[in-house]
Order: sequence, then C-alpha cells, then structure tokens
Amino acid sequence: MNNTIQDLFISLRSYIDEHQETKSNMMTVYANLDPSDYTNQRERPAWMIELKNQFDMLTPEQKQEAENAVVLR
Repeated sequence: MNNTIQDLFISLRSYIDEHQETKSNMMTVYANLDPSDYTNQRERPAWMIELKNQFDMLTPEQKQEAENAVVLR
C-alpha cells in the first residue's frame, strides 16, 4: 500500500482528535527530506510546503496549542 503524505496527515489528525485527553508537547513528523528529490531542490522544498499546508488545516485550537508549545532557544 502506498500512502500519500495527505493520508498520513489525515491519520495524524484522527489520532490527535481521539487522544486529546493525553496532552503532550511533542509531535513527530516524518517527511521526505531527500535532497536528490527534484521537488526538494527548490528554494522552498516540497516537504516544507506540504508541512505548512497541513498545519494550516489544523483547527484553531490545535494551532494555538502547537504554537504555545514551541520553545524558542
């Protein structure tokens, strides 16, 4: 079975919705960072665009929670 990144993010959103009582400030993202992939050779690589697009699809509450969890170092 060949999953697209969209399928994976749908699964992730579903998991987050089902486990909201389990609060954690960690999110793991698996992305194709392969620099030999021509879509990752642009100024803004494809993985970065897709990650941003998927972040934009989160609910306002999920976005706020994620932004609050970011630790600036």
